[in-house]
Amino acid sequence: DVTTLAGSTCGHQDGQGAAAQFTAPIGVACCPDGGALVVDGPYLRPVSAAGAVATFAGSGVAVSA
Repeated sequence: DVTTLAGSTCGHQDGQGAAAQFTAPIGVACCPDGGALVVDGPYLRPVSAAGAVATFAGSGVAVSA
């Protein structure tokens, strides 16, 4: 089964469930607690098992090494 934890339309907004928005999710890692870590463009954004999204790291400015 596939379940949507969070997200609705394109954008960058922390929030709960459908109130959250992702701009360019390019990677997802599942967490043992049922949540996920999402790489959303230049941001690292944890998503809780309850669907709460926050921005953990990233400034919105893309850099290269």
